[in-house]
Amino acid sequence: MNALFRRIRWQLAGWTVLVVCSILVIVGVAAYVILSQILLTEVDQSLSSQAEQVEESVIATGGASIHLDRDGFGGNFFYVLLDDQGRLIANPQNIDLGRLNFHLNDSNPVGYGSAIVNGTTIRWFTRFVGPRPVGSTILLVGQSLAPEEEALRQMIVVLLLVGGGGLLLS
Repeated sequence: MNALFRRIRWQLAGWTVLVVCSILVIVGVAAYVILSQILLTEVDQSLSSQAEQVEESVIATGGASIHLDRDGFGGNFFYVLLDDQGRLIANPQNIDLGRLNFHLNDSNPVGYGSAIVNGTTIRWFTRFVGPRPVGSTILLVGQSLAPEEEALRQMIVVLLLVGGGGLLLS
């Protein structure tokens, strides 16, 4: 009789550990997905905001002389100005658009995109500058996602540590 209870006790313990592990995995995956979406949304809002600021400064000069005064990757952003045919107007940080794998979409050049360059994910946003007649200037604003990727890696470590601790306590 004692062996029967021992077997049932181990089965109950096994099922408890399985349920706790399942809950921890589901919560961990959900937290990771939610955080990654929040970080990407913040990056997109930041790129859009930077594009609006650059557009305002270009419009303020009357478009007479388009000059992006941020040499280097100031604030972790880069800027490229293109005409409506995709020809380069200004590229102060000398971004290699070929490596960025950026292609101007003829039907709608406004939007977001991503590419991996040298192992780093780059996110960009394109928009028109000023009025939208034929021959409009298109602004590309980009940013590295390295800090966001590092935050997600750290979250995975924390989730694994907390999950392992939870398993040990169960």
